[in-house]
Amino acid sequence: MKIYNIATKKKAIITLSLSCYLIACLILPPFYYDGAATSLFDFGGGLFCVLCGWAGLLFHEGILRVYFLSWFANFTYVIAIRHLIKNKHKAFIYWSCNTVGLGLIFAFCRQIIVDEAGHLKSITMASGYYLWVISFLILLIGGTYTLTHVQDKKYAKSQPQKQWHRRARFYKFCRYELKSSPWEEDSLSPSHEIYPCCGAEFGCNDYTIDATITYRNRWIKSGAK
Repeated sequence: MKIYNIATKKKAIITLSLSCYLIACLILPPFYYDGAATSLFDFGGGLFCVLCGWAGLLFHEGILRVYFLSWFANFTYVIAIRHLIKNKHKAFIYWSCNTVGLGLIFAFCRQIIVDEAGHLKSITMASGYYLWVISFLILLIGGTYTLTHVQDKKYAKSQPQKQWHRRARFYKFCRYELKSSPWEEDSLSPSHEIYPCCGAEFGCNDYTIDATITYRNRWIKSGAK
């Protein structure tokens, strides 16, 4: 059930993020020319920017060229989604943060070239641009929250199970009665005692949950002898 919930959360996050991304690219205008009530980019302008935004790197000069590095956010966005799906926490954080950072660069752009003569026009960011950036933030925040829970579960699952034995009267594999503490006097070091019922070594075959399940299943398959 927990795995199902995590998968469901990831699907919800990706779906919400992609929905915002597609609405920003296909419906809403990314920016307006200052002084104009409408823009050539009113409908589908975001898609035009996605497909042709690379041209800004070629035709602009100086600081204006730097702003068009934002175009690469569309690629890092896809890479971040891929790492989220694969539960790669550090890689996801890296690419998702890069996506947000690249996307925000264009917010500082105030002019773009509008014709072959190189004339510049001032622009103002519109709803399409802001929703585009919001889609990246949704992925970063939601994905980080989800993968952090995945990492916590993996960490807890890999930790030594010392608390399992401190008050136990019977050994968990075979219900062998514990006549003495399986821990040394420092309460930190396992005794490495071999239990005659199942042959398990305390501190080795039961050191983690994974090791416990693996050994117990093998013991049962062998006839529990």
